[in-house]
Amino acid sequence: MERDDSKLKPPSEVLSAHLGDETVLLNLNSKRYYRLNETAAAIYRALEAGAGRDGAIKRVLELFEIDETTATAAVDEMLTSLATKKLLEMPDPDSPR
Repeated sequence: MERDDSKLKPPSEVLSAHLGDETVLLNLNSKRYYRLNETAAAIYRALEAGAGRDGAIKRVLELFEIDETTATAAVDEMLTSLATKKLLEMPDPDSPR
């Protein structure tokens, strides 16, 4: 079953601060800070705004001079990294929409 990427969102226990082109995240459960570079910050901001995976890809394409394949790979890699670190809630692909 396909994942509903419109439901990607930062969990409530993750705080974010946007500092220029970068973003700093704090996971209140783990007490760990993460610094996101300009590209990762653009992706995270799109997710915070509810844009989902496709919106994040679109935002990366708007901001950076890269092709869609590269943008898609960057967003997918970032989504996996954020989810692994519990900085992003991803819906279960087997759960009903």
